[in-house]
Amino acid sequence: MIRKVAVTTVVGGAATYAFILDDKQQSEAQHVLDGGVRFLRTMSNAALTAADYKMNLPTDKASPDYKSTLSEINLRAASRLLAVCRKNGGLYTKFGQNVANMNNVLPKEFTETLAPLQDKATPIPADEALAAVEKQLGVPWDHVFSEFDKEAAAAASLAQVHKAVLKTTGETVAVKLQYPGLQNQVKGDLTTLKFLTDIVGYLFPGFSYSWMTPEFENNMTLELDFLQEARNSKSCFLPFKIIYYECF
Repeated sequence: MIRKVAVTTVVGGAATYAFILDDKQQSEAQHVLDGGVRFLRTMSNAALTAADYKMNLPTDKASPDYKSTLSEINLRAASRLLAVCRKNGGLYTKFGQNVANMNNVLPKEFTETLAPLQDKATPIPADEALAAVEKQLGVPWDHVFSEFDKEAAAAASLAQVHKAVLKTTGETVAVKLQYPGLQNQVKGDLTTLKFLTDIVGYLFPGFSYSWMTPEFENNMTLELDFLQEARNSKSCFLPFKIIYYECF
């Protein structure tokens, strides 16, 4: 179930308030099924990539073909990872963005191939976003807002933002809507990513990136906590209010 918490902060963080809202419900069985599909998609691509390195990479690093072959395999591996991140979305998109930013650590085949994930994400449909807000508010949107832009002003890997005007005060606000289902995916996706990086480190000691997952998990926990984000925003000067919709 998507429990919604909308928090607004006023200019300079002078005040805050919250709404407890609700979004489209999904059955526990559906969550398990979706998680299983995401896990199998991730691990099957990982197994294919592991086999690619094991079977095609020369064991002799002094071989004249070693560097060119490694680059080709890296490119294939990065392309598979990009496909998985796009299909799974959510935390996987964020993970891919982190990989793309690590050009001082990872091969360029990975950072350059995953760079497209930095582009503007595709928002959920306008009607779906508005329906989620209304379901969580418990009333039609025009009972709370005099105006609500159905088209997202911005969309990222974890949430999208809509411009709206509060009916009671006439104030322009930014409504930040966390994508439905993310909270239900977090634990499973983080476990999968940790398992995957641990396996890679075991099979390929020279390519161990297990150190990435603890920091990533900590960052994602903070980014998905809209209440914490609201508290942080209180210390910033903002020319508008922000309403956070945290969907579970």
